[in-house]
Parts: sequence; structure tokens; C-alpha cells
Amino acid sequence: MKTWDNNPYSNEYYSDLTIPENWVCTSYHNDALPSFQSSDNDAEAYTIWIDSWDESIRGRTIYAGVGEALEPLPFRFTVTMCYGFDGSDLFHSDDFESVVQWIKDNPKNKNQVKLTKSYL
Repeated sequence: MKTWDNNPYSNEYYSDLTIPENWVCTSYHNDALPSFQSSDNDAEAYTIWIDSWDESIRGRTIYAGVGEALEPLPFRFTVTMCYGFDGSDLFHSDDFESVVQWIKDNPKNKNQVKLTKSYL
């Protein structure tokens, strides 16, 4: 599995998780958080952003100012339409199994696939 290249935290953000085998690591070393795509089909996949399990790290992400702690903490997991999507997030949770289940229960419809293709 590809890891979050050149990031000092590498896979520490998700080393406590069992990532589904069909998910693809889409993380880039300049990203603030590691990300995965929910399948190898770019148009049909969602992007899942994973924040740290360590709340002291999660509280000091890009969402907070330099040296400031963010209150309340952001959710650990965020699902978006696709990598680079500039619309609203689709799902948030602190529970990884609920993220996996949400993705299974909500396959993209034709309009979402079409929208995703416009970002590819």
C-alpha cells in the first residue's frame, strides 16, 4: 500500500485502522491529511480524509491558527465527492466503521459520477 510519502507522520494517522483492500491511497506529501479513494474507479469513488487518532495533533491541524488548539476537535474522518472537490463535505464521523458503512450504503448516482468526472 502506498503511504503518505515524505510526510513525517506517514501512515501513523491510520496505522490503527484496517483500510479496506479496495481503497487506494491518494495522499500527496503536501496534503495536510492523508487520503484514500474508496475504489480504483476514479469516477465512482469517494475521497476519505483521515485525521490523526491523537487528539493533540488533530487539535492543531490546518483548521487552527499557528500554535492554536482548535475547539471543538474536527471529526477524524471526512468523506468528499472526490480529491480536489470544492463543494460541501458529504459525511463526517469519528467512527471508521460508520464511514465504511456510509460508503457502502451510498454509491454515487449518475449525477455524482458526472460531477466527479469534471474534477478528473
